[in-house]
Amino acid sequence: MTRIKLCGLKRPCDIEYVNELMPDFIGFVFAPKSRRYVTFEEAVILRKKLNDGITPNVLYLWVRRIPSDRRLMYTE
Repeated sequence: MTRIKLCGLKRPCDIEYVNELMPDFIGFVFAPKSRRYVTFEEAVILRKKLNDGITPNVLYLWVRRIPSDRRLMYTE
C-alpha cells in the first residue's frame, strides 16, 4: 500500500492545501538551517488547523562535530 507524506509545511495556506488533499502524513521541519524551519510554537498553531485524519510527523537534523577529526556527522 502506498502512503503519501507532504513535508516542510510552514504557512497556514499549506495546511489548507493538505486538508483538501488529505495525505496520510504531513511533516514539520525543526532543523534551524532549513528554509522550511518552523519553531515548536509555530508548529503547534499549524497543527491545530490540521484535519484530524492526517498524521503529523517531524524531521530533526542534528549536526555534531567529532572532536578527534573535525568531520561532521549527520543524523536524521
